[in-house]
Amino acid sequence: MSSHIQEGQKTCPGLYCGRTELSSENGATNYSECGACPRGMQPNNESICATCDDEMQLYDWLYLGFMGLLPLLLNFFFTEMFAKKANVILLHVSSILEAGLAAIVALLVVDPVGQLNLRTCRVNRLADWYTMFKNPQPSYSVTLQCTQEAVFPLFSIILIYYTFNLALMMLVRPILSYKFCKNLGRNSIYAALYFHPILVLFHAVFAGLVYFSFPYVVTAASLTTHAVHFAVLNIQAYVRCSNLQPPSVHHAGWMVHATIK
Repeated sequence: MSSHIQEGQKTCPGLYCGRTELSSENGATNYSECGACPRGMQPNNESICATCDDEMQLYDWLYLGFMGLLPLLLNFFFTEMFAKKANVILLHVSSILEAGLAAIVALLVVDPVGQLNLRTCRVNRLADWYTMFKNPQPSYSVTLQCTQEAVFPLFSIILIYYTFNLALMMLVRPILSYKFCKNLGRNSIYAALYFHPILVLFHAVFAGLVYFSFPYVVTAASLTTHAVHFAVLNIQAYVRCSNLQPPSVHHAGWMVHATIK
């Protein structure tokens, strides 16, 4: 089905329903019926699906960085937990390289393909992350399915990154653990097989909430962990902080606070 858009014609119902251009003949443009816009597009004020070409803001990059650090930090945690007595520095280096390579590949495969850059649909409200709850019901009869990624590519690129990160881990880490770490990194690899699907589920459900709250979460968590750490070591002055090994960990935490602020 197609239609001609005429001046004064009503827009599509709902926030995320739009029409896609089908063809143009004799100065008249044919459009599809109202529905979900293709991936990488978003309905404009006239309910026409327009290509997302906004530049990524610093806040968007920080969000991607936050979500990208979660599996890396969990890898560090479980590696230390299950292989405390082993020389696991190689496994930590492997985790960093896997995360870095997965991030690069994810950027390359997302539009614009082959570039370490992203174009995005600007995030305006929390509902942009949960378009499935905004499908309209014209005349309260049939539901018009307009579910789409209105925050392209902030939602999908995280899933792509987690997929590549897990695949690289399964390819590289078992070999390193067996050859160089006396297979003591085995349990941390098993843990990664569990927490990656959990991260995917967490992202699918809470992505929008995390997007708007992650600066506060990072600040609160970092300040709390620093306070607990200093209390356990009975550190009450900056001079004693300078004697910590390594002090760069705490300095990096303070830099994170400054950046978020």
